[in-house]
Amino acid sequence: MRFTFALVGLTPPERPPAVSETPCPRRKSRRKKSTFVPLAFEFKRLLDSGEAKNRAEIARRYRLSRARVTQVMALFNLPDAVIEELSALMYDEKAQFRERHLRQLRALPPEQQGEALLSVLGRGGPKR
Repeated sequence: MRFTFALVGLTPPERPPAVSETPCPRRKSRRKKSTFVPLAFEFKRLLDSGEAKNRAEIARRYRLSRARVTQVMALFNLPDAVIEELSALMYDEKAQFRERHLRQLRALPPEQQGEALLSVLGRGGPKR
């Protein structure tokens, strides 16, 4: 037997309003500016000042895995000249580099890393 509202004396619920024909607004880009370099310098500051005993404590404090903290701290395996350049560019809006670029830099021999950083930033140097 099929249920009908009229037999029971009820009124059917109202239907939801029709979907508007206006197009959905474009989503904002989810891509954020890389926070990798400032985070690395913050971790180094915590370790150097003694506020954090080790990387595991930093991982607990920032709710990251210990492996992720190690990945971020691997930035300091780059030559000092590259690290100084990165610290100068840390808050530069025009600097377009991502964490993957820095990982590729670490894979290069130390004498090629400075030139590769400049090519990533678009300031000259050989392009590959």
